[in-house]
Amino acid sequence: MVWEVFKIYEGFELLEERELREIESIGRVFKHVQSGARLVALENKDPHKVFSVSFKTPPSDDTGVAHILEHAVCCASEKYPLKDAFVAFEKGSLCTTFNACTYPDMTMYYGATLHERDLQHIIEVLMDLVFHPLIYKDDLFFKQEGWHYELDASHKRLEYSGVVYNEMLSEYSDPSAYLQRSIHRKLFPDTPYAYDSGGIPEKIVTLKEEDFLAFHQKYYQGANSYLYLYGNGDLLTQLKLLNETLRGVRSEPVEESRLWQVPFKTPQIDYTVYPSFYDEDEAYLAWSFVVGKAEDAQLRLGFEVLEHLLLKSAASPLTKALVGENPIGKSLEEGGYDTAKRQPTFSIILKGSDKKQVETFKKRIQKTLKTLVEEGIDRELLNASLHTIGFSLKEAEYAYEAKGVLYGEMVLNSALYEGEPFGHLAYEESFDKLKDLVDKGYFEFLIQTYFLENPHQLLTVLTPSKKEAKALQKRKRKALYHKRKTLLPSELQAICKLKERLEEEPLEEVRGLLPCLKKEDLEKEVPSFTFQQENWGQTPVIYETAGIQGIVYVHLLFNTTYVQEEDLPYVGLLTQLLTYVGTTTLSAEALENRINSLTGGINCSLNTYTKGYLKSPQTPYLKISGKVEKEVLEDFANLMLQIVTATIFKEKNKIKEMIRFVHYEMKRSFESAPEYRAMKRLFKHFTWAGAYEDQVGGMAYYYFLEELEEHFEERIEGVCEKLEKVYRCIFHQDALTISFTSLPSYYEKVRGCLERIKRALPHIRLMKQDYLFQFAPQKEAYITSHALYTVAMGGNFVEKGYPFHGALYVISGLLESNYLWEKVRMQGGAYGCDLVIDRTGNVLLCSYADPHLKVTLEVYEKIGTFLRELSMEQEELDQLIIGTIGAMDMPLTTEQRSERALSYALSDITWEILAKERKEILSLTPEHLKSYAVYLEEALRSASLCVMGNEKILREETLTGDSLMKFRITFL
Repeated sequence: MVWEVFKIYEGFELLEERELREIESIGRVFKHVQSGARLVALENKDPHKVFSVSFKTPPSDDTGVAHILEHAVCCASEKYPLKDAFVAFEKGSLCTTFNACTYPDMTMYYGATLHERDLQHIIEVLMDLVFHPLIYKDDLFFKQEGWHYELDASHKRLEYSGVVYNEMLSEYSDPSAYLQRSIHRKLFPDTPYAYDSGGIPEKIVTLKEEDFLAFHQKYYQGANSYLYLYGNGDLLTQLKLLNETLRGVRSEPVEESRLWQVPFKTPQIDYTVYPSFYDEDEAYLAWSFVVGKAEDAQLRLGFEVLEHLLLKSAASPLTKALVGENPIGKSLEEGGYDTAKRQPTFSIILKGSDKKQVETFKKRIQKTLKTLVEEGIDRELLNASLHTIGFSLKEAEYAYEAKGVLYGEMVLNSALYEGEPFGHLAYEESFDKLKDLVDKGYFEFLIQTYFLENPHQLLTVLTPSKKEAKALQKRKRKALYHKRKTLLPSELQAICKLKERLEEEPLEEVRGLLPCLKKEDLEKEVPSFTFQQENWGQTPVIYETAGIQGIVYVHLLFNTTYVQEEDLPYVGLLTQLLTYVGTTTLSAEALENRINSLTGGINCSLNTYTKGYLKSPQTPYLKISGKVEKEVLEDFANLMLQIVTATIFKEKNKIKEMIRFVHYEMKRSFESAPEYRAMKRLFKHFTWAGAYEDQVGGMAYYYFLEELEEHFEERIEGVCEKLEKVYRCIFHQDALTISFTSLPSYYEKVRGCLERIKRALPHIRLMKQDYLFQFAPQKEAYITSHALYTVAMGGNFVEKGYPFHGALYVISGLLESNYLWEKVRMQGGAYGCDLVIDRTGNVLLCSYADPHLKVTLEVYEKIGTFLRELSMEQEELDQLIIGTIGAMDMPLTTEQRSERALSYALSDITWEILAKERKEILSLTPEHLKSYAVYLEEALRSASLCVMGNEKILREETLTGDSLMKFRITFL
């Protein structure tokens, strides 16, 4: 079909059409005649279709109104009057993602799917939710998702609750949230960016319902909306559907908020604090610069290159200056280039420092940047960073989100500010120009202009404060005490009534209003495997026949069971040091530049692929993964040879840097990602793989690093010797397994290069070790400064004699989206609760940002009872089956396919196993479902527990005398 510019199609006027070679798409810009809604459509051959609807939602305070509204509109609409429409829709959809996000100045709702009719359902549901939410008819959604008062069991004490309130309480348990808030408040004082669109807990509870409704009335209308379509769908049909959903939508002029901050005339400095009851918490030092405008495509690419060059490489000059040989801090992980606003920023953030180091921090940065300008940036370093960014643009695959969703964000990053919608997608001309400007001093010019001569900058010094922590606590207690004391009987009754309403179950007949697919829409057969297994001599090889034109993915795996048990922590340290320290012929800096110049990255990790009985010995691997263009495969092989045959461990300062960095980041992760740490710890108590991983990357490894850092000088010689010993135990031919992914035409060339690596490895006669891990249920509590709980419980049913069945995948989805969602999130106020049930028999529950401990554990204990007493019709179960199959058939990137091939091959997962599981899923009945209640009960009967939270609330809960609550408490 030929499209004509300025012609109207289904109510939309086509304003622009453009070929986008870089992403193999045709881009079209439309405007809806009646409502004024803008639409960008990217038409291509990608079956992974996307729809999104977004609004400019600039905040005018810290109440988090945009964030609360994002949550609340997802609950119910006039057409779909549920309590949880978003979650309910996913059950009967093959969507690969269905989500909503609040940004500093906009809110986006989006979904992706491979199924054309499913995308139409996504459009119908999202458009009704955002334009016709039920928030005007029922205040439940504001209170449930935003905030409300809650009484304790005695009715004497009042508390705040609400999903967003608890989410942001969790967010502000991390000092990084205070740092970002301070940076934006000071850099953009006259704009909405001075406020946290997510909300600050203390301010969230001041938001009134009328202001909440007024915000929706103001911003959620046609003229302020941005629609987006991506993929190989039927565009005319989609336009017709959108035209119908926009019928009657309000379209009034929206007063433009001032998003542009007038640049400062002089640099600013801000000394600020974050609440902390712990004296040992260190300072954060940050130097932030406002750099250009969001819609400038060439400048954006230039700063992405500079970000990698200055901060994201082990060879980065600022890395060496601030955390290198003479460090003044421990980590630069959080700094970088941020484009999520009208005026992007570039921040150099040093964590684990001291406020006394602020002048040194500033002088070292200035000296480093001036040297780069005056002497010129090292061309190897610059070309390496250019290659890294160029490779990622060519690869154009993203593990964490559908490609089409990210392209939509890039469109909005310009269109939202009246810029060219396709500016960031049509990158070739801009990137080629960058490469041409290398020898003309362009990157030195960027440093000079936007860092050294830029007055719109801020130096932030963030330090811990017990005084602020106590004051914050006191203000909250005082407000709640006063409110409780002055509560009228009618208000008390309203609080109790709200609790009852929160506990009401949604009506199933209302759920039936949502559009959904039928079981007949599902693929009945498991797709054939596209990988094959073979042997090159004695070496196992896994070959996945897929790929991106010109790119090869390689994994070299080395069995680590040749290492003695007492040396296992050194396996973890060795893995992190590979590519960070140098080799016999390449310095650490030269090695890093070589990796970035030749490849799309080389990463080292430890993986255990479980097969058979969980507590029996498994095979853990040290995996070195790389991706490379086929033209430089020979050079890539030489580089891999350097890593696996010639790495040396004599650079004591580099080893010290890594120990300090990893220990610090692990410590921070107990605050920033406690659910990850708790779940990882749980596996230690009932799986061989978990026990191994605890030694090489978990809690045991954390304490190992802590001891090494404390006694580094007296231990370093022994550490170097151990690393050399462990290196020799791992890197030999007998330990090797090879895996690679490429187009079939590359096979012979890839094999030749990989066989050369194999032949260069030594043959060493070593005995494999039997690790004597001990397994017993444990109840552990870890004290952190987090304001809320992370509550994890886990066990296994296979070891109790119950074989895995495909039905358990459906049960996992059912319990997570029904029982746990309702009890832990909707009623309990936690931000979320995950459930994992895998084919090895593991059952793992984990809530996060959870205001409750004992109540949540009681919910976990009753999970089997819920399943046994469940009343469900086949039609409703079919919707769960559809959602389950959709998750199983999730489209994968080429890199993810290479990882899946590895996992299946090394875990003995055959096509027949997957086919059997799918058949079990598709034949599932409600009665059959109930029979698996005993699986969960047995798995959790002698479960292990791991809880994280602050000392005060943990001790309050654990002094109840209940045996369930008697934890072994550890301070972190």
